[in-house]
Amino acid sequence: MGVVSLKCVFKETMPKSIDRHSLVRIYEIDQLIRNKTYPNSQTLAKRFELNPRTILRDIEAMRYQMGFEIEFDTRKNGYYYTAENKTNLPPLQISEGEWVSLLLMRQVMPQLSPKLQETMHNLFKKLALLSSDRIDVDDTLISPLMSMDMGQTKLPAINEDIYSKMVTALQGSKTVSMTYYTTYSQKTTCRELDPYHLRFAYGGWYVLGFCHLRKEIKIFSLANVQKLEMTKKTFVRQEDFTPEQFFGNAWRIIPGEPAHVKLKFSSDIAPWIVARQWHKTQVIRELEDGSVVMDLDIDGLSEISGWIMSFGSNVEVIEPKELRDEICEEAKKAAELNRS
Repeated sequence: MGVVSLKCVFKETMPKSIDRHSLVRIYEIDQLIRNKTYPNSQTLAKRFELNPRTILRDIEAMRYQMGFEIEFDTRKNGYYYTAENKTNLPPLQISEGEWVSLLLMRQVMPQLSPKLQETMHNLFKKLALLSSDRIDVDDTLISPLMSMDMGQTKLPAINEDIYSKMVTALQGSKTVSMTYYTTYSQKTTCRELDPYHLRFAYGGWYVLGFCHLRKEIKIFSLANVQKLEMTKKTFVRQEDFTPEQFFGNAWRIIPGEPAHVKLKFSSDIAPWIVARQWHKTQVIRELEDGSVVMDLDIDGLSEISGWIMSFGSNVEVIEPKELRDEICEEAKKAAELNRS
């Protein structure tokens, strides 16, 4: 057999450490060599979409740092392990509970973004390669037993190109130029935006950033972005900005004027109300008749009214008066609309 020792191939200084990206590749390279597929630097470079020299450094690390007896077969044009090679990479130990958590997360990915679904799929392939054989990574085994619901409210599917560009701009602090449709005014405008933060809420993605048109930090639905282009401009994020500071005590994503809200829930749904964390400021007090009173300090009332109305006659708005009046007015309209 035509054999070339790796000692004759590598002239560079041996790497002092192996980063996590290299380690993942090394696990896969190890499996390919063990399966006697005779990979070489060119085929591996194509597989991992890397420069062949990067692959050579991985092979060098396996040979000199990890003790693998690797040789190169000139006739088969690929690497193989010598018969006496006994080095094995230890499998990654992942518990069944950890796998279940990952599998449930995998179910959520399609609801967040097809791009994130692809990323999770690639992650599972790597984990399957690194893990021991005792765990089955097939999520079809868990789907009949466990599932997750991200909510019934779903925005139209976002354009993956727009999503990817926004993420790139966010990571690189790049200003974007976008054509945006505003739902409430039914108008389309062109504006530049410095993206600060992406947030998933109400079944869709929202971007928070400095709007050059309005000269303030605003939030936009990615589903309403009709066109997006990266500019050559870079920006510096406002020093005092944090997502937590912007959203404050908003019910979900739209902050407003601070308000104290007091709600009374009937005894019929009181146990369900008490058992859940609806807002970080909630304080619940149980009454003798089985009903409960919830106090909240929220920033803005625009989002909470719909949630309140979902409980129908099982909730009473005690304060503030403006919210009580709004709920009463909406209830009258609903009653009139549905009158037989």
